[in-house]
Amino acid sequence: MGKHETLPPEYGVTIAEIEGQYYPIHVDKRDEQGMIEMMRLSSLYWETEASHGIPLAQGSQPTQGTISFRTHRATLDFCHRRRENHGLWYQWEKLATWTELYPERNAWYQEEILRLAGDIPTIEPAGSIVYGSVFRCGVHCFISTSTIDEAWERLYERVCEHVAQKQTA
Repeated sequence: MGKHETLPPEYGVTIAEIEGQYYPIHVDKRDEQGMIEMMRLSSLYWETEASHGIPLAQGSQPTQGTISFRTHRATLDFCHRRRENHGLWYQWEKLATWTELYPERNAWYQEEILRLAGDIPTIEPAGSIVYGSVFRCGVHCFISTSTIDEAWERLYERVCEHVAQKQTA
């Protein structure tokens, strides 16, 4: 049998041949030389791919059981597709995080937070998370959300809670 192409370590997957079938297997840990430590391996399942993966463009795709293929090449192609899928999902999630759908409402929140807190609020997208913060009377109001719109709303609510607590104290 000829030498097979291997997958890059960052894929977190290796290909195992068992009784003529090829299985993509999660690799949870590698040593300093990049060798797989056999104590922590887990299979991939079609159920997960059916619910979270991008379906094949042509032909049917299994929906149950352990993922396996008849050829090393088909397994390798699956692993490349799966890696690309993860990259696309992250890009879509990041795009959704950074997209402001309600700029007028968010401008109102920003003005109200400034009025209530007496300090300029900060909203910072970072990857697929948005962080927001503002100081109010020496107290740091901090939030983290998945969208800019939600960040403005939650930061406003946090400042309002703080104002209400100060008024009742």
